[in-house]
Amino acid sequence: MDHRTLVYDALLQYVNGGQPTPSRWMRFNGPCCVHNGQSRPDTKKRGGLMFDMDGRTTAACFNCGFKTVWTPGSFFSRKWRQYFEWLGMPKEKLDWLGFKVNELRREMQNKGMDLNAVAPALLERLEFKTTELPKGAKPIGFWTEHELTDQNFLDTISYLATRGDEILFGGDFYWTPETTNGLNRRVIIPFYWEDEIVGWTARAIDKETKLRYFSDVQPRYIFNTEVVKKDWQYLFVCEGPFDAISINGVAMLGDKVMPDQARWLNQSGKTIIVVPDRTNQGGRLVDTAIAEGWHVAFPRWDTGIKDAADAVNAYGKLYSVWSIIDTKTRDKLEIGVRRQRLV
Repeated sequence: MDHRTLVYDALLQYVNGGQPTPSRWMRFNGPCCVHNGQSRPDTKKRGGLMFDMDGRTTAACFNCGFKTVWTPGSFFSRKWRQYFEWLGMPKEKLDWLGFKVNELRREMQNKGMDLNAVAPALLERLEFKTTELPKGAKPIGFWTEHELTDQNFLDTISYLATRGDEILFGGDFYWTPETTNGLNRRVIIPFYWEDEIVGWTARAIDKETKLRYFSDVQPRYIFNTEVVKKDWQYLFVCEGPFDAISINGVAMLGDKVMPDQARWLNQSGKTIIVVPDRTNQGGRLVDTAIAEGWHVAFPRWDTGIKDAADAVNAYGKLYSVWSIIDTKTRDKLEIGVRRQRLV
């Protein structure tokens, strides 16, 4: 058996009626909804599987919000065991699969393979406590399937649509009818670490709201690390979550980088490119890039494009990413001159 397909092959034995989609997801009736607060089983193929050629296997549900990821060399997590149990895998086969996954990890270690090159293994260096999302928060897909007509929800969907398709279809978003702190007028973005929710941020949809982000975030957290793949050459570092989602980068959730966050980024072995917002001359994020020897990108975007998310919405993802890579530099003098022109 090809070790890259170990978990995926096991999944296919228990998934019935799967349908491939243009986005490479295999869709089927998810087994997890009734175990995650839903009143009835999924009958609309809201479950999904995705397999990448490097072996990264993702199981998700676009109804109840369940998600777990495995890559060759990572552990067989509790969430994966749960998922296979819900699919109906007998205990003896589940134990065998867990043994094979952990055996593969030992074999890779014995061969001297760098397990730190696999993103989930790197994440073990930082630890965070699991947290709950705001009261009543459920995935956007849940509310649309139930044809919710609450105007606040409809306004939230409209706001996401204005951010472009890369945001609308590329992010993992929640909404709640809870009115405390104006949460029903915000898009909720969960923070994941090792397949667990460890925090969240709620982005206001109204321009006049003074507090744009209302968050529950733990110190040292880096957003969107789960998208990082070991064979990628570049690692884009942004300030905000929408920017990270739009270009498959990570976000510091501000312009400050703590020392252990910088070490995590450096250990990725990738060419790090900071993509600063065009406000405050890039802030402390550019200062950190200079100190760490990272690249900084100064794309030639039109006036009014203030960040990566705006660029992708205006120009598309391909051009925006190319323009970031094409204008990267780590020359201190050049960075100093070009950041003066950001505003």
